[in-house]
Amino acid sequence: ATNFWTLPDLSVTDLPGAIGTYTYTVKVSDGTGNEVTKVTAPVTGGVALGKYGQAVVADTPTGYWSLGETSGTAVANVLGGAGATSGTVLRNTPGAIAGDAGTATTFTSGTAALTSTAAAAPQTYSYELWFKTGSVKGGKLFGFNTAKTGAGTSDRNLSMNADGSLRLAVGARTLTSPGKYNNGAWHQAVVTTDAGGTKLYVDGAQVAADAAATSGTALTGYWRVNGDTAPTWFAVDPAKSYLDVAVDEVSVYPRALSSDQVRNHYQAGRG
Repeated sequence: ATNFWTLPDLSVTDLPGAIGTYTYTVKVSDGTGNEVTKVTAPVTGGVALGKYGQAVVADTPTGYWSLGETSGTAVANVLGGAGATSGTVLRNTPGAIAGDAGTATTFTSGTAALTSTAAAAPQTYSYELWFKTGSVKGGKLFGFNTAKTGAGTSDRNLSMNADGSLRLAVGARTLTSPGKYNNGAWHQAVVTTDAGGTKLYVDGAQVAADAAATSGTALTGYWRVNGDTAPTWFAVDPAKSYLDVAVDEVSVYPRALSSDQVRNHYQAGRG
């Protein structure tokens, strides 16, 4: 369900192994009996997913971006839809997933808007990404912003402190991880928010939680990787809103993933 002024990207995942030539039908209804039906031209293709990709898709994300493009500024949604990048990015970084030849993207002063059409920020959601950095100045990893690039209003932000710990801001609430992750190794990070609060997982295990963080700021905008508006807790250096970091396998879900699902994704990613 949606309104006409903030149309989201929508996607449907076909059956596993559905690689070949197919004809699809899309039907749209307004709920009062009016319908429009569109039969697409035959489509040949499909995406062969590895063990990790299959685990992600099995949990029905609304968006899944592998960030494995070899060049250019496009960011493809594995499930369909479009994205865009801007700023400085380095392609063909060795990826995070064990046994997978797919690559990652390294960000310095760059950012990637993963959703191409502005939509309302969800109050119940999960997002997941893999990151690798040795930064000692910190910066933002992921979050939601009213602007595709540059300054805007942001929330649901996962950032790294200068000491390598992770800091998550949801509305007026913040969580900080006890561990430090700027050791130059790949790490999985998962954030979940629902009526039970907000949880932060790293490498398959919960590291922080806040039962009072049940909703974020009401915004219309885009999910974004890496820096944008510097968070207020970043003192006075706006350059710190950008983190020198490699990012791989970003996914967003319309529900809070369970601890078992998070652990399953991590184990699939580690082989």
